[in-house]
Amino acid sequence: MRQIIAVVIIISLILFFQTGCLLSISSNIDLQPAGSSQTASSNLSASFSNSGDGSSFNTAPLIIGFSVILAATLTYLYYSNKHYKTQYALTPAGEKVSLIFHAEAPPDAILLGEIHTRSHTNLNLLKNDLRNQAARMGGDIVVVDDIQPKIPNNYNQQVSSRYVSMGRVYKTRASQQNEKD
Repeated sequence: MRQIIAVVIIISLILFFQTGCLLSISSNIDLQPAGSSQTASSNLSASFSNSGDGSSFNTAPLIIGFSVILAATLTYLYYSNKHYKTQYALTPAGEKVSLIFHAEAPPDAILLGEIHTRSHTNLNLLKNDLRNQAARMGGDIVVVDDIQPKIPNNYNQQVSSRYVSMGRVYKTRASQQNEKD
């Protein structure tokens, strides 16, 4: 929803300032009777003339419009990045979850399920996402099976700077005993 509002605001600003620029061009249209050499069907001809001092295209609305659009775009990017970071910040429950790489869970752990992350540009936010998801499932250990770059589509063969991950969530018997006590 926020993206739609930003696009509508940017388009309306562009149209507003484009209209301002077009209205600031002063040109007069003089309609004169057709000369004797023209046919009888065309009895008027249009002549465009500027107001005596040459063309006067006012660039102030363009500069103001560009500045406003740039400021709106930068503000939108700042707040969307801030929202992204707060959305995937580590929660207090997620702080209690530990990540295990290149090893298996303890033998007394109970498998709760598998988790998959969305694509992230920051590996720390990816790990936070894994830990928060495990905490919501009630687990206290995540065995990270894979962290890999997001595969680009077939048409765009650029190297991706986004990462996805998957893992398994476990709950240890020691944490179950602590909850009972």
